[in-house]
Amino acid sequence: MGSIVGDDQTNSRFPIKFKIKTAIPSTDGTLSGYIVNTGGVAQVTFNAGEQVSFVAIEASSVKEEETPSKSIGIVVSNWCYNDGNYNWKEQITTMNQQQMDDFLRSVIDGKESPLRSNIDTIMDYINDAGMDPAFVMELWRVETQCGLAGNGTTDKNIGNMRATGDSGEIKDKNGNVIGTWTNDNGWRKYDSYDAAIADWFDNVKNNYLPPDKNIDTYSDFLNKYAPSSENVTQDYINMIMDFMNQYDTNNKIKNCGE
Repeated sequence: MGSIVGDDQTNSRFPIKFKIKTAIPSTDGTLSGYIVNTGGVAQVTFNAGEQVSFVAIEASSVKEEETPSKSIGIVVSNWCYNDGNYNWKEQITTMNQQQMDDFLRSVIDGKESPLRSNIDTIMDYINDAGMDPAFVMELWRVETQCGLAGNGTTDKNIGNMRATGDSGEIKDKNGNVIGTWTNDNGWRKYDSYDAAIADWFDNVKNNYLPPDKNIDTYSDFLNKYAPSSENVTQDYINMIMDFMNQYDTNNKIKNCGE
């Protein structure tokens, strides 16, 4: 039986997540293994190139040398590898404004995002762009914890937008100039979150939405937004799709094992 060695990436919303560092195939070509962290045990069996389904097992005490075949608990949740091949220009999930507000009320460690007071503006821009609210919320959470970390705090730069020059105009969804951003060590610095929100969606409108950009899926979007030269892009896609799946009441996102 093969084995998998991974890095813990515990998240409060999920019992366990990890990225594969090493996968040793068995003689029949399948990969099979497990990893232990404080959130439980993950077991996995899959063929190279297929979707990967991680199954979290509830267990109070498991030793690393225990074999994956041993019965150790009850299945509590699943987490899938996801290629992100869904149209990002439409709403897949059913996340609504109240759910957005609930999310922003406690983004990390019970802390409220400063974006909560801008929720009407955010939803207006989301609807104008025809995007999915859950996608936008999780992307901003991954980048800056929705304004609670890094550039989201120092520069109000919620999406980690890079500066192109010393300064630039900020336009609202109607194309009206509403201010300027300045360059702070290569990052855009804003005077307000309203300005940051407007500029982020203006960037999407100009660099992602036009048909000639050939950005049709979440995978296309995130491979440009979080390129492999700077990120582990597949991990980024997994986190986004993981979060969106929580609000996918219409089952539009492919589940594990389908």
